[in-house]
Amino acid sequence: MIRLDLEAAGINVVNASGQPADFHALRSIYATQLARLGLNLQTAQALMRHSDPRLTARTYTKLGIVDLGRAVSRLAASFSGSDLTAEGRG
Repeated sequence: MIRLDLEAAGINVVNASGQPADFHALRSIYATQLARLGLNLQTAQALMRHSDPRLTARTYTKLGIVDLGRAVSRLAASFSGSDLTAEGRG
């Protein structure tokens, strides 16, 4: 059904990498955006109506190296201004 709509709109049903633009691709975009927004896995699982969080995390969520870099940057920023001396650790 989506394929017919895409074709009617003049949108390629396969991207430059050979991946199809289909229902599951749209769900993958949705799951990935939920993760990028910082929603926890349980919330994303519920929104996607999955019975198993592994389906949400392993099959539909597609985070890459850029996403990991952003997460590390946010973590580093959270320590900025913190007291990380020996006295501040305990």
